[in-house]
Amino acid sequence: MEPYLYVGNNPIMFTDPTGMNHHDYGVNKETGEINLIRETNDKFDRIMETDEDGNIKTYGTGFLIPKAKKGQEKIAVDNIAKGILKDCMNFEIKDINIKVNREGEPTLKEFDNFISKFSDFVKKEIAGVRLGNLLNNSEVTSVQTFRYLYNTRDKSSIPERWMTDYGLRLKGHFHTHPFNDHVPSTEDIALKNRFKDVPFFYNF
Repeated sequence: MEPYLYVGNNPIMFTDPTGMNHHDYGVNKETGEINLIRETNDKFDRIMETDEDGNIKTYGTGFLIPKAKKGQEKIAVDNIAKGILKDCMNFEIKDINIKVNREGEPTLKEFDNFISKFSDFVKKEIAGVRLGNLLNNSEVTSVQTFRYLYNTRDKSSIPERWMTDYGLRLKGHFHTHPFNDHVPSTEDIALKNRFKDVPFFYNF
C-alpha cells in the first residue's frame, strides 16, 4: 500500500462524506507537499514524522528512550484543528488561504497555534496576513500565508503589495518565530514602520 494515498487506499472502508473525520498527514521534505496518510479516531488532525518513503517513524529501543514511548509512532505536529490541513496542500511553494472564526472553521487562535508549531517543524519563519471584511474593523475571517520556500529561520517575507491591495480587508500582518528564539529582523521593522496603521503580530 502506498503511504500517501487518500483514505489509506481503501475508499470503501474509509470515506469522509461530511469532512468531519480526523486525519494523519505526512510532509514530503523534498517537495513540501502535505499528504493524507489515514483517518483516525483522534480529536484533532496531526502531522506524523515520516521517512523518505513516506512511512511513519517510530521510537526505537535505545537506552535513553522512555519505555512508554518505545515502538510508538512519532508525531511532528499534534492537536491541529479540523479545517486547516488538506491533502496535497503545500505551504512551502504556494500561498495558502484558510478561512477562520466561522461555524465549522478553525478559530484564529487555533490557526496561530498550528502555524507556530509547523514553523518549528520546518525550521523556517512563515509570514502572512490576516483578512476580514470591509464592515468590521477587527473581525478576521481568513488568513493568507506566503510561501516559505526562500525563508530562513529568522527571516521571512510577503509581497509588499499585500499591504495595500487588500485595502480595508487587511486586519494585520504576521510572522512566526521558530522556537521563539529571535527578535524581529531589520526587514520586519522596516515593513512595520512603512505601514504603521497595520497591526503587526509575531512570536506566537
